[in-house]
Amino acid sequence: DVKRSDVVGREFYRTFYESLLSRDAELSSDWIAQKRKVGQWLSAALLEPFGAPERLHVFSVGAGLGIVEGWLWEQGYHVDVLECEEHSLLNLKKRYPRIRGIVGDARCIPCRSNTYDLVYMSGVDYCFDRLQYVDVLREAQRLLKLDGRVACICLSNLSLKGMIKELAKTFLKRTLAQYADDEGKIPWGYQRTVGEHVTAGRKAGLVCENVSLYDRGFALRA
Repeated sequence: DVKRSDVVGREFYRTFYESLLSRDAELSSDWIAQKRKVGQWLSAALLEPFGAPERLHVFSVGAGLGIVEGWLWEQGYHVDVLECEEHSLLNLKKRYPRIRGIVGDARCIPCRSNTYDLVYMSGVDYCFDRLQYVDVLREAQRLLKLDGRVACICLSNLSLKGMIKELAKTFLKRTLAQYADDEGKIPWGYQRTVGEHVTAGRKAGLVCENVSLYDRGFALRA
């Protein structure tokens, strides 16, 4: 059971992946293509400048079904992954048995320091509040080699326009709906602005190198 005030986390994803994999459901080809574009971007923008794939080590925080990670492995990169529950990793290990999968907490990863050329998370940061997010980034920084990089692909950035819209929606709900449609609603996670991402990174000992904005098809906008 998930309380109304809970942010979706380990228990939800355990149930979700257990249900999804038991159905043997066919994944959307568009969704898979988008995930592979993430892998292509990580490779082109953050890994290729370091050298040949077989020399580079990548760590994924929150791998899910491992589409991005599988693509990177196929290109020759050494890939380790972390998940908060075991079911999604079973699917990944079935397809890529040599990928190392770890079940654990992103704030305390059981891996050696100074090991990876790239530590990244994609669609994961919303699970953590401000303090937790800094802890996750600090742990990612610990895992990096001296010239390594951390990347966060955020699907829930908060903008001024978005904040105004949410305030308007909240006001209308309070005035007109009296929370009638909020019963049983579970908050999905946390949002933060680009500036908050940068500030959290600095608190974790990182320096912001680049911020990019992509559309839903993962095409570069700015």
